[in-house]
Amino acid sequence: MTDESAQRRFPRFTRSDRLEHWVQVIAFTGLAITGLIQMWSESAFTKVIITGLGGINSTRFIHRTLAVAVLIATAYHLGTAGYRFYVKRIGKQMLPNLNDVRAAAYSVSYNLGFRRDSAREGKFTFSEKLEYWSIIWGTVIMAVTGLMMWNPVATTKILPGAFIPAAKAAHGGEAILAVLAILAGWIIQQRSDVDDEGDGPVVDQLDGHVGTEPTSSDAGTQAT
Repeated sequence: MTDESAQRRFPRFTRSDRLEHWVQVIAFTGLAITGLIQMWSESAFTKVIITGLGGINSTRFIHRTLAVAVLIATAYHLGTAGYRFYVKRIGKQMLPNLNDVRAAAYSVSYNLGFRRDSAREGKFTFSEKLEYWSIIWGTVIMAVTGLMMWNPVATTKILPGAFIPAAKAAHGGEAILAVLAILAGWIIQQRSDVDDEGDGPVVDQLDGHVGTEPTSSDAGTQAT
């Protein structure tokens, strides 16, 4: 039996968390595809995809349906997160703190070769927190601008007409940024997994269940 097979594994997330995650993954992927091909709808390549989806109207319908799915999933997440934070008084590990700043600086030094070991962090690393809050902010931007474009008549009854093209620009720009950020984050994570192959799981009792990373006190100790 190898050392890896002998290691005990601990779940970091509940089944509900993982289900919510996969709903977001599938919906986001569909939104990215149906949204980006509409941005470059005159391209020969995207025309083939749009035709395969049943035309531009069908593509827009799919895009908006997936957008509603994301809004529902986001509302569910905010509800469960609020319950954990305000009722159960847990989940504060996702809030940024000074240890994250230290861990980020430590990680930069490690990636530049100035330190031998990577930073030991809590249940959620500084990069995971950064990505999480970026998703929250990005979802707000996409939801607001998307609803403005979906309902231009209602929007222009409240705001000047110039807000519609501005919303379109912000919506498209945030979409491209989100896709690039996720691709970059995935590449960095794969690299990190390779670097940390020899590290065993570390018990973390936060949030009422066991995690796979060191506690936040470790980050404060090492990332200095």
